[in-house]
Amino acid sequence: MNLLSLVLWGLAGIALAFFSLKTQTWSVTRITPTHPGRSMALVVGGAILRWLITGAIFVLALSRSIQAMLSVFILFLITRTLFIFIWQDALIQKPLQANQMKD
Repeated sequence: MNLLSLVLWGLAGIALAFFSLKTQTWSVTRITPTHPGRSMALVVGGAILRWLITGAIFVLALSRSIQAMLSVFILFLITRTLFIFIWQDALIQKPLQANQMKD
């Protein structure tokens, strides 16, 4: 396993984390209280789809080598954690700025 291959698998982990969080955000924005059954099906179906895609990428990387799997997994977790912290901070800062403008 060469370095370029590990970097490419790492980029796949980063892309997977971004895809996972963006699809999760998309499904949450589509939830409506007027259609609870459809909203639940969208959230559950989206979660199952994300798990299947994530699992497929992990199995594909593991079939290549354990180093590829570790590269995908570690960068997936790091990227997902960073995105959550960045987006959470952005969500917290917007209401604070809105409240300061009212004063």
